[in-house]
Amino acid sequence: MRTGPVKNREIGFTKSVITLMTGAGVAQLIPLLVSPILTRLYTPEEFALYAIFMSLTAILGILVTGRFEMAALITNSDVEAISVSVLAAVLSFSLSIVLLIVISIWAESIATFFKQPNLEWLLIFLPFSVFITSINQILINLSNSRKNFFLMSKAKVIQSVSGSFTSVSLGGFVYYGLVLGQLVGVIFSSLLFLMNTAPSRRGIGHYLSVKSFFFYVKKYNVFPKISLPHAILTKASSELPILMINYFFNSLSVGSYSLANRVLVTPLSIITSSFSQVFIQRLLVLKNSKNKNDALKFYHKIVFSTLIVSLPFFIFAFILMPYIFEFVFGAAWRVAGEYSQLLIPMLYFRFVGSIVSTSVIVFKQQKRALLLEIISVIGRFLSLVIGGWLGDIYLSLLLFSITSTIVTVYRLFWYNSFIKREVSIAI
Repeated sequence: MRTGPVKNREIGFTKSVITLMTGAGVAQLIPLLVSPILTRLYTPEEFALYAIFMSLTAILGILVTGRFEMAALITNSDVEAISVSVLAAVLSFSLSIVLLIVISIWAESIATFFKQPNLEWLLIFLPFSVFITSINQILINLSNSRKNFFLMSKAKVIQSVSGSFTSVSLGGFVYYGLVLGQLVGVIFSSLLFLMNTAPSRRGIGHYLSVKSFFFYVKKYNVFPKISLPHAILTKASSELPILMINYFFNSLSVGSYSLANRVLVTPLSIITSSFSQVFIQRLLVLKNSKNKNDALKFYHKIVFSTLIVSLPFFIFAFILMPYIFEFVFGAAWRVAGEYSQLLIPMLYFRFVGSIVSTSVIVFKQQKRALLLEIISVIGRFLSLVIGGWLGDIYLSLLLFSITSTIVTVYRLFWYNSFIKREVSIAI
């Protein structure tokens, strides 16, 4: 009797993933197609400026929401999902205003710290970039809670098309065209979500109650207490190479790494994001089902199938990356391919690790995950510092890749252990 429903759930999972993957695939194909144009319109130094700006946006964009938007994924009430989303948006707006004040006072000092004089004027865009990026993520999670995967897929494509078009159009005219392209893409994506995300017949004002805000802050305090530090550490860890390479080396190295990240790391992140957004929904259902063991089987299926299916791609990438970068982007960018080559082992295991990482939220293991992330950040930081002190960027990236791989493999075994323990207790 159980075979039918389980099979239907698997079909539903596959269909949802395909929907998101289609959007992600198209969304990433466009930047890849225009990248050879961008590398001829923008210098490595301009890519470096873009990378640093977006690293700051990514880290601060997580901070300003308190991670309350994640609560929308684990509630069964649409009213509650909207309420925590509005709470996250209000926090984002308030803290972005604070950031604007800080930037107005210390923009020159911040630019000097990052050894990027052109960053000073560009920093005025940072509060808006942080705000609109966080709003976009809030709307993504709200759509995910409603299982509106087609809208999420469509938004990725809109963001990619509008952002790429803007960056290409401004190339050769302004040095910050890559940044403006990113902002335009996120704005169009957010507008699409807003046009298709009606809060309710009662209107958005119904969800702005101070009383309800305090209620949800208390109910979901685990997110700012545990998930927020964890998310910031995770993002800071992924952005470490940009910031550390900029500190120890030069803009040329940062720009080359940025291109490697744009071409290889970013597409993988969007693909894994598509999988993980559906994975958490399916895992929640299986965790609460009568047969708890289905959750463990599902975890095993995703991990092993992803490792096997993706292996040929990563082997191919490891062998050919330097030649591909040189041919597609020009001889000056071959070094970006060499950087990519060093990151392949890390990316292979991160590919599957990122998909199943939301197991931590489903099984409420945030405290242990936070401790592990602290250890991970320290290890990655030291890896980059060693190479930096020795003046060898290749050694920095190799040690960074090895450390990240070890941590991710450990995580996969850990996820398995607490899911298995939860299943055993239920049985």
